[in-house]
Amino acid sequence: MNAEYAMFYMSKTFSKRLALLRTKAGLTQQELASRAGMSISHLNRLENDQDKNPRKKTIDTLSSVLGVDPSALLYGVSKKERGEEEFEPVYMIPLLSGAVSAGQFQQSFLEWNGDTIPIPWSLANPGEMASWKIKGHSMEPEYMNGEIVVVDKSIGWSSGDDVIAQRNGDEITIKKIRVFPDGTIELRPYNPDYPVLQVKEEDDVAIIGVVVSTIRTKKNTKK
Repeated sequence: MNAEYAMFYMSKTFSKRLALLRTKAGLTQQELASRAGMSISHLNRLENDQDKNPRKKTIDTLSSVLGVDPSALLYGVSKKERGEEEFEPVYMIPLLSGAVSAGQFQQSFLEWNGDTIPIPWSLANPGEMASWKIKGHSMEPEYMNGEIVVVDKSIGWSSGDDVIAQRNGDEITIKKIRVFPDGTIELRPYNPDYPVLQVKEEDDVAIIGVVVSTIRTKKNTKK
């Protein structure tokens, strides 16, 4: 590995990698901002680590202008740029504490203790995604007890979506949501052995995210 790449690997933050790649491309901040269609103040915030959750579109645009893979900006020089076998870039999202109930609403922690999981870059929506481990069997066989669901909080839900529903601010469950012409809302399990949950007008229920992917562990718990 030459000195330039070694220096690049040593830069541990997105902001430092962005500044180094811009310098390597021979561009000023004004030139990069102009080509990327952003304000110089926005680029300056990115290079000074003041924007810690850049959006996927921003990263893709900057990567295209700089002629690198998105993974180069996110994690360092990709294998492709080092002349090795190419790999699919990934994005790390928070794995929230507690578990999401696949049954009745149950209290769960929405805090993040620092744990993360990787998802394909093609699914990434930086700053808007989170994940939970499933506890329970009401959503089987679609979602198994013990596997992880990936949720996008920015997607507007529609009838038929699999969602994370929240009640009273701290109780959550995973269900398929159905909305009927008369306004009736149901939260439905996949497993017919479990009841359908009716959502009434007086219920304090909100949809906090749409399930976009799952990560099935090699051995799911059946407790």
